[in-house]
This record gives sequence, structure tokens and C-alpha cells, in this order.
Amino acid sequence: MPSYIQQIRRIPKPGKSESVLQRSIERFKSLNRRGNVNFTISASGESEGAITTDIPCNSASDLESFHDAFRSSPDSIKVFDEIAEECSKVELHMYRVVEPGVQPQGGAKYNSRSIFIAKRGEVQNVLETLKDLRSAFETVTPLITVPVGGNADTVRAVTPLSSLDQLEEWTNEIASDKFKAYRERIGGLTIHRFVEVNRVEYRSQG
Repeated sequence: MPSYIQQIRRIPKPGKSESVLQRSIERFKSLNRRGNVNFTISASGESEGAITTDIPCNSASDLESFHDAFRSSPDSIKVFDEIAEECSKVELHMYRVVEPGVQPQGGAKYNSRSIFIAKRGEVQNVLETLKDLRSAFETVTPLITVPVGGNADTVRAVTPLSSLDQLEEWTNEIASDKFKAYRERIGGLTIHRFVEVNRVEYRSQG
């Protein structure tokens, strides 16, 4: 399973969404790595719609090699900056994988990202609760990650989905009485949660 994920999150300027999306895909294809490019189709006001490239890395040294290759390639830096010129914001995030997700048959067409902000000192308890929740699902198996840098009270669960019908099935499952105790535990351990739904535009198995 991948140990880390390098994420490039781009917020396009008005009128530049399709250009940023296509250029992000072309750039990702040139890497010959596993991962995907996706874009936000639903999010709250606090989570700006983004075009996101997620690049799994097998280990910390693999992630470092990815960074080294980028820094040693003037063409890569040039393309990165050219895409950034069409964006109002570009964010880089590294995530450590705690539990892997399971892709639906045929690969994910959508994903749902749930971001949990734990109460101070409760991150590990949030992680343990999400692990238990993850193993109890019948419809999906989410990926669970924590950030390397940034808000240390954050836990991220990403659910790969084959369709919006599956999103509905999963939403109904998590809202059922079966998961009431999990919902209450998570509610008592966190101060905030928000969700993004994204459509996968391109994916590669490397």
C-alpha cells in the first residue's frame, strides 16, 4: 500500500477551470506514476472548489525521490509555474496513509473527502474510531490519512466511489442505526467536520 500521498491542489482563476484541468492531467501523465486528477463538484463555502492531483508514493524515500526529480527538472518547474499562473491559489500537501482505501471494481469515478478536526489531544482516538468504522462498512472501504505538516489535529477519510448511486448507498449506510454509536463517538472527539465530493477525471495505475 502507498505510505504517503503528495497532493497538488489548484484553485483555478475564473474562466480557467478547463485549461487547468487539462494541463494538470497532461502534467500528471508525464510522471508515469499511479494516482489521479479530480475536481470538486460539491463543497461548502469553507472548502474552495479545486482541481486536485493525488500521487501515491510507496515510502518516504519514494516521496523524496519524487521531490528530487521535480527540483532537478527545469521543464517540470516551468510547467508547474505556467499552470500556477492560471490559478488563484496552489497548495501542496503531504499525507501519511494510516489505512488504505479499496477501489471499487473498474476504479473510482467519484470520491468523498471527509475532513475531521479533532479536539486537542484526541487525534489518535479519532483515528481508532475511524478504523473501527471503516471495517464495519459493507458498501465502501475508505482511505484514512493524516497530514505531514499543517493542522496536526486533522484526520482525512477519502471514500472511493463507483457512482453517485453508490454515494447514496454509503450515505444511507452511515446514517443508519448500525452506525449511531460511531457517529456519537466521532462527534464527541471532534470540533468540526466538512465534506467534499469530487469527480475523478483521470486515473493511472502507473
